[in-house]
Amino acid sequence: MRNLLLFLLLFICNSITAQKGASFGKIDKAEFEIKECEYDKTAAAEVLYDYGEINYFANAISFTNEMIVWRRIKIYSEKGLEEANIKIPFPTRGNRVTVSKISAYTYNMADNGEIERTELEKNAVYRQKVSDNYDEMVFSMPKVKAGSVFEFRYTISRRDVVQIDPWRFQDDIPVRYSKYDIGIPSVIGFSYRFIKRQAIDDRTEDGIVGVRRKVFVMANIPGLKKEPYMSSVKDYYQRVEFQITGYNGQPFESATWKGFSNFLLADEDFGLQLKKNVLKHLPLSSEIKSAAGPVDKVKKIYKYVQANTNWNGDNSFWCYAGVKDAAEKKPANSADINILLINLLRDAGIKAYPLVVSTREHGKINTGFPFQNQFDNVYAYVELDETGPLVLDATSKHTPFFISPWDVQFTNGFIADAQLPQIISVGDVTHKYKITTVVQTEIGSNGIAKGVIKNYAGEYAKIERLAALKKGMEDYKKEYFTEEHKDFTFESLEVTNEADDSVGLESSVRFKTELAKTGDYFLYSLNLATGLNSNPFLSEERNTAIEFGYLQAYTLTGNITIDESLVPEELPKNIKMIMPDSSIILQRILQYNGTTIAYRITLQINKPTYFSDEYPDFKEFYAAMLEQLNEQIVLKKKTNPRP
Repeated sequence: MRNLLLFLLLFICNSITAQKGASFGKIDKAEFEIKECEYDKTAAAEVLYDYGEINYFANAISFTNEMIVWRRIKIYSEKGLEEANIKIPFPTRGNRVTVSKISAYTYNMADNGEIERTELEKNAVYRQKVSDNYDEMVFSMPKVKAGSVFEFRYTISRRDVVQIDPWRFQDDIPVRYSKYDIGIPSVIGFSYRFIKRQAIDDRTEDGIVGVRRKVFVMANIPGLKKEPYMSSVKDYYQRVEFQITGYNGQPFESATWKGFSNFLLADEDFGLQLKKNVLKHLPLSSEIKSAAGPVDKVKKIYKYVQANTNWNGDNSFWCYAGVKDAAEKKPANSADINILLINLLRDAGIKAYPLVVSTREHGKINTGFPFQNQFDNVYAYVELDETGPLVLDATSKHTPFFISPWDVQFTNGFIADAQLPQIISVGDVTHKYKITTVVQTEIGSNGIAKGVIKNYAGEYAKIERLAALKKGMEDYKKEYFTEEHKDFTFESLEVTNEADDSVGLESSVRFKTELAKTGDYFLYSLNLATGLNSNPFLSEERNTAIEFGYLQAYTLTGNITIDESLVPEELPKNIKMIMPDSSIILQRILQYNGTTIAYRITLQINKPTYFSDEYPDFKEFYAAMLEQLNEQIVLKKKTNPRP
């Protein structure tokens, strides 16, 4: 099905090549003399060599695509020891992919100045199930310590599959030298694209008759640092990606966006699932008949599929179980469930289309390249006059039908449609991450503050908190209250409105704390239960975009009743802060009437994304904004309190 081509090939395998002077199983003493990575000096480990080689083989009945991978890594400090835990994932469906010929060595410098080599034992390698469709080979390198060098090599074989794996030159740790060597049969047409910030040596070399060898080399690549609120790291890894485009001079239709759409719609595990007759076997039919209109139909069908399917945790745009099994609550992947949703919507007279997407974790798509491996999921796309475009993912149990799933917010997707296949932008600016907090506080003469916090999480904030609530009430309280205010005691937490999509999730909790004291002064912060107490944007520079994935709106209101023996020495001033591009607006208003302080603070963040060149201005404003949010009320004892 996903084989783009079935034909017979006969080629000779060349053994893996390497940088001059390097070979698997042998190491030079010079590798132990290097004490740090020259181009990334804070690195705890470094990939010295990273090689991949692809070749094709054939016999009378089938052919095999083999990829050999070889990695050599140097450990500089104990923080790098985790690199010695190796996992090699591979798909299991159809038993077409195998991982074999695993061999590995650890090298240490002995006291006598000689290199000590320890081989990985065969029984130290085991196979571990990851999901219904993926396993991984797992092993830990022996005798690894700071100063060690280790290497491993393995072969991935794909039976009757024509594809060229992408190659990632960059990693979380620096890579000194990375080479990808591909033997492409001349009859196979292909295209490729780079995602890079450094120079890549891209060359074509002579191979055996009927084979072109493409070789890509990159050197001295710093490790990719993870930064707060960055999108998928896959968006930033320097890499090369491939697409098979034709055979024997004839282009594949699927190498164009229209062809990709036709390819999907004609496939048994995608488009033909949309034609399965499922609705008549479900009790949903009577609910659809009673629907008040198209919007109500969509809502009823969506909620039914949400509640009556069993997602196995796998994302895919190919059905594995099929829509009929998904409708019977059997374990199913995201395509089974969402294509079932589209199937039912269409049967109910709703115009619904499959929207092939790349989720946030998987990385963004490049709209100029119809590469299939850019995508990892399929959602339902619906346009109604009353609501406008709707993007639906029925595997997301807490997302209402009228809110776009967060994991594709402000990304592009591809509508597979016979008449008008097209790239569309997904961007819900109607709904936000909303937090409304209401606080009633009493402060006694002894500096003890107590009261009630009512917190309302709406729209994207509610979706996030409903997922957190599944972990249990104690974990929920820790995540949203005690972790943020470690010197507070929180009791009697109640959470309501879980099932009502039209209102925020209400969390009500009683609190008590002893105010910080300096001499005769007590200090009290207004910034309670907002999630905005600490600043994640402290780095001087940033190489990736800040991606919140939604617009944000915070409102904090409250009343503070002060004991008659206390008086404010200093109150935070009324302010209005606006970022130069008006994308962030903070406003604070306070009033004091002799016994009570009333306040209202609002914060709007009106951009979902800040690019790296905007970071200096964003960082400066965000720090000043948090300083204002965390500004404290200063209370002191009255000089002559009333008797």
